Parts: sequence; C-alpha cells; structure tokens
Amino acid sequence: MKKFYLDERIREKFQLFKGFRSQQEDQELYEHIYEACFAEILIFLKDSLEEFTFKQFQRELATIDDKEALNLTYSVIIEYLRMVTDGAYKIDRRLDHLVNNLLIQSMKNLSKK
Repeated sequence: MKKFYLDERIREKFQLFKGFRSQQEDQELYEHIYEACFAEILIFLKDSLEEFTFKQFQRELATIDDKEALNLTYSVIIEYLRMVTDGAYKIDRRLDHLVNNLLIQSMKNLSKK
C-alpha cells in the first residue's frame, strides 16, 4: 500500500512550522487543511464503497477511542481503501489536488488583502 505522506505534503506546500508565521497560526492552518483532507477521504469512500460497507466503516470509526484515534483511524481508512480498485492511487491524486487547490486559494486570499 502506498504511503500518502500527507503530513509532509501539507507542511511542505504551505511552508508550515518554518518560522514564516507564528506557531499558533501554522497549527491552525495545519489543522484546517488536515480536516479538509479527512473530509475528502470520507467523501471518496462514500462515493466508492457500497452503502452497507460505508456504514460499516462509519461504525468502525465511531468506536475508536480518543487516545488511540490517529493511528487507529489511519489503519481503518487504509483497510477500507484497499476495498476500492486503485484506492490508494486515487485518493493520493485526489488529496494532492485538494492540497494544491487550498494553496492556490490561500494565495488568492492573500493577494486580495
């Protein structure tokens, strides 16, 4: 299964935590982008999986304890992405497109100020 390197991709594209902005501002931006990526993954799985399987996926996510959330959530997502033909490749391209669009959008917003 292909690794997504989503964390690295976000940090690099947006030049986060390199001293260009405050730590708090970078953290807020990082969380906003990561949430958008997670939402995109959910949309992708909803569109790609059968309704019953997607509901099973949602139930599995709902049972994850907060303490182990990130690692378990990632492994559950990977498990269900494997059920989609070329799921890893498709979500990788989709997330890359999303992150690029968020970067373009943020640059446009800066130029309006």
